[in-house]
Amino acid sequence: MNDNDLKKLYFLKAIGYNFVGKKDLKSTSCYCFDSFDKLNNQIINCNLCCLKNYSVKSYTGFGNINSKITFVMLEPNLNTNIMDNFLELLRKYLKFSERDFYISYLLHCKKQMSLDLSDCFFKCRPYLDEEMNFIKPKIIVALGEDVFLNLYIQNAKNSSFESLRGSFLKFGNAFLMATYSLDKITKNPSLQANFINDLNKIKDVL
Repeated sequence: MNDNDLKKLYFLKAIGYNFVGKKDLKSTSCYCFDSFDKLNNQIINCNLCCLKNYSVKSYTGFGNINSKITFVMLEPNLNTNIMDNFLELLRKYLKFSERDFYISYLLHCKKQMSLDLSDCFFKCRPYLDEEMNFIKPKIIVALGEDVFLNLYIQNAKNSSFESLRGSFLKFGNAFLMATYSLDKITKNPSLQANFINDLNKIKDVL
């Protein structure tokens, strides 16, 4: 049994599933939810990690679940100015409207800087995997180094974020591309040109 199998079993147990025999386990799907609505309902009512104690609510992703591209943020960004600027960049440089993409999160609650988030990443990651199983995007864009390193764990160990940023990497049945987080380019406007250049590469793959 590999690490991914163990993570799946821990996740199933945490959300209330009972373990079954080996024969039954092999005959069932490795995904937990039979509808997107049930998945979102579980996210909204999740209390698997300590972030639930600090967050007002859990946030589901938003956008078109039939789109070919999914942007993954570290956490829900409640700053409307930052989100509006991002959506404007997508409209201006990719000619995207909100029906052309989906946005989700590695953590579905707002993070707390004082906490060790490793357990939160471990427990929340399966929700993103479930979303990607339903959406089946062609491209997944990791917005920020933390997102990228948590998605591409094994293969990113010997490479720096900057060396892989803007590259399309095989990621299951999709391509994964890393670029800067929205907070990063807001605090460092000089990085916006590189960010836009990364976005423009998406058009060549879609």
